[in-house]
Amino acid sequence: MPLALITGGSAGIGAAFADRLAARGHDLILVARGELRLNATARIIAARHGVRVDTFVTDLADRHGLFRLEALLSGPEGLVVDVLVNNAGCGRAAEFPHAEREHLQAEIDLNITATIGLTHAVLPGMLQRGRGTIVNVGSVAGYLPAAGSSYGPTKAWVSAFTDSLAPVLRGTGVAAIAACPGYVRTGWHDFTPPEGMAGRLLWSEPEQVVDTCLADLDRGRTLSVPGPVYRPLVDALEMPRRALRLAARVAGASRERREPVPAPAPVAASAPARPVRRPGLPDLPSRPAQRVEPPHCVRTPAADHFVPTRRSTRESRARAVAAARSRASATVSSTTPAAVEPVRVPRPADGMAVPSA
Repeated sequence: MPLALITGGSAGIGAAFADRLAARGHDLILVARGELRLNATARIIAARHGVRVDTFVTDLADRHGLFRLEALLSGPEGLVVDVLVNNAGCGRAAEFPHAEREHLQAEIDLNITATIGLTHAVLPGMLQRGRGTIVNVGSVAGYLPAAGSSYGPTKAWVSAFTDSLAPVLRGTGVAAIAACPGYVRTGWHDFTPPEGMAGRLLWSEPEQVVDTCLADLDRGRTLSVPGPVYRPLVDALEMPRRALRLAARVAGASRERREPVPAPAPVAASAPARPVRRPGLPDLPSRPAQRVEPPHCVRTPAADHFVPTRRSTRESRARAVAAARSRASATVSSTTPAAVEPVRVPRPADGMAVPSA
């Protein structure tokens, strides 16, 4: 059975995704930081649809918690995930100048960093298998003025990131879609949803968000916006971007249809050409000449430093031989001339320096 992993799956939109995907025959892995509610949701869905539901308790706003889940999904030994739902998110009501620095960083870590990390962990395997689905839950707040809040910009990134995956995934069998609802009755907001016409137009149920997203996914769309008010608004804001995407696709298709430029004919190997001598210019060698050490030089321990020795000439050798013979004859005793053999002085070889007397 296919496997779906849902972050923030203990309640709200995440629990609705779990219920609908289990009804389609998916086994589930639900990820959340609240263990009691997560286990309760898992038991209800498993009993209702007869599928296997596993839970993974971690805080994705914490880097170590995110790394634990990435390690479970990455590499050749990682879990084979067919559907990834990046639903976990958070937002703060305080305006940016008055918000706590830790809260702002938690928004970025959960809404952006966790989405990047988990998508990067499962996408290579999906591309290799030629199938898979990635659902990134954004918000209409990403298209509207944020009124000093950092939540809207993080959700705008979710939409832009999903949109950037579309040309990469085209033709691979892997689909990506951004679900961008408006107000949803999940208990996440600090105020009570209004009743009457305004409540019906501006607020959605979690099941409505999920059903609209799955229907748009089946149609091959990359953006899903539920509600009769938000969809026309986002469609109007998306028109310039869609025009740019269409222009990019047309330009890319026309570039692919161009005939390839023929490769130049191979040139037969020949002898290297000699440098042309031009009048008025010195005849420079084509490469620097190698330094040749003179035969009478001796290399000293210092690198590239030479000390020339004294050249040995024929006259100096003759004087050295004569001096050696005179010293040898002076050492011979005159009392026993017959017993003394003449001293033989070897002739120095060419290039050998013999010290003079």
